[in-house]
Amino acid sequence: MENSSSVSQTTLCRFLCLCLLLAVVNTGYAANPSTGDKTVELESVRSQIADVKSDLNSAKSESEQLQEELQNTEVEISRATLRLKEVEEEIQKRNDRLEKLNQTIVEHEKALTLERSYLARQIRSAFMDGRSDYLKLLLNQEDPAKVGRVLAYYDYYNRARTDSINTIKDKVEVINDLSAMLVAETGQLEKLKDRQIARNEQLMAFRESRTDILDRLDKDITEKGQQLKSLLEHEQELFALINTLDKRDDKIIFFEDIAPFGTLRGKLQWPAEGRLLNKFGSSRKGASLKWQGVKIGANAGNEVQAVYTGKIIFADWFRNLGLLIIIDHGDGYMTLYGYNQTLLKKTGDWVLGGETIAYVGDTGGQTASGVYFEIRHRGKPQNPELWCKR
Repeated sequence: MENSSSVSQTTLCRFLCLCLLLAVVNTGYAANPSTGDKTVELESVRSQIADVKSDLNSAKSESEQLQEELQNTEVEISRATLRLKEVEEEIQKRNDRLEKLNQTIVEHEKALTLERSYLARQIRSAFMDGRSDYLKLLLNQEDPAKVGRVLAYYDYYNRARTDSINTIKDKVEVINDLSAMLVAETGQLEKLKDRQIARNEQLMAFRESRTDILDRLDKDITEKGQQLKSLLEHEQELFALINTLDKRDDKIIFFEDIAPFGTLRGKLQWPAEGRLLNKFGSSRKGASLKWQGVKIGANAGNEVQAVYTGKIIFADWFRNLGLLIIIDHGDGYMTLYGYNQTLLKKTGDWVLGGETIAYVGDTGGQTASGVYFEIRHRGKPQNPELWCKR
């Protein structure tokens, strides 16, 4: 990428040379229009013009390639983040099960200790009573049948206690085996989590490097007056997407007990907690460009919630907006949620107001995390501050 990073300097030098040569050509023709050497200089100027155009096209082509790489990387980061959360949830579930098993083991061990204590006292009592009955049998000629019944009772009771102890021992052994298995599985999950975190860090580093290169290329294109055009093209693409979604055949219909979106002006909750980083309708990198929505500054990983009930009609990566969700609320109303780290819903899903649909991120080449939020009615942007509670 060293050649691409020097595009700006090379192009600037060529542009200055171009200006100087044009001045020389114009001066030369004024002094002596018939000078044949000026034709050569003119061809040289035309050649340099072609070089400048080539550099511009090269920079734009490379920028588009990096945008595609950025998209692929951010989508992979989203998937990796989601897998990481799933692993963490599974580890927590298994740890909860392990804790319950350990509590069960402790309870059974207490019961086992108590059973052993009862059995010891019983054996001592049976021994003493048995010896006493035997002496009575010899000295007092006690009824042997009565003594036999007493001894048989103690023998049955002792066997019952022994069976109970053996049963508890078996249970403890089973639980210990399950605990050992859970510990082993948790260890494997922890290793998986470590690998997943390492992979995530690699992807984040790759994205940062790509973003840095993309920033330099955007700066180079800006110096040539192309960024405004790029942003205009982006707005046209988004407008085309909104129009396409708005004209689809599967219009959603709500039940009568759900209030129409149009009646909720000033009553909606914001999709995420944070400070507004821009004003709706304010200038955006050029006097002819205005913000169609707002950016809410929020920490990466925070929840992004749907502002109202609706159907998700778009859930994918979109240029400059990153991982984007669009929800149709009926009657031509849509809400857009961009820059997300991870999407938790897919196209076609129904969501309720306040339901978590994504996690805050900085996709789309953003330098800081947040949520880009728009409200549109029949394709026309609405001011979110007039719709959401202050």
